[in-house]
Amino acid sequence: MLTVKFEVRPAFGKTLIITMAENVFSFVGDINLAQSRLYRLYQVESEFKLYADDYQTLIGDIEKLTLSPVPSYNGGLDGITFTLSLKNGANESSFKWWVKCPEEWTELDRLGERLLAYAKKQQEKLK
Repeated sequence: MLTVKFEVRPAFGKTLIITMAENVFSFVGDINLAQSRLYRLYQVESEFKLYADDYQTLIGDIEKLTLSPVPSYNGGLDGITFTLSLKNGANESSFKWWVKCPEEWTELDRLGERLLAYAKKQQEKLK
């Protein structure tokens, strides 16, 4: 079973962790980044059923990814670190970038955005 984990880790603040597995989508965290494309997410911890169609669509898109194993150089001190991990049984791959996703990995950035949008959508349903 494929598990996808997306972490948004600001230099100063709490980490947001979004996890997606076959039947479950969960997220926990608190992030408030006025200078980012991310909007405020309140401290939440939610777990709910992931619809099979949503899961299959995301997994299908992940399976189509073609990525360079070596990204262009980027680095800094303050900002946000993003990590996208894919785990399938004992095998795992992890991709980490700082502030701006490397051009070679734009598909990963889009996937992270989709997971974040899905978390926001589910959070709105809980209100």
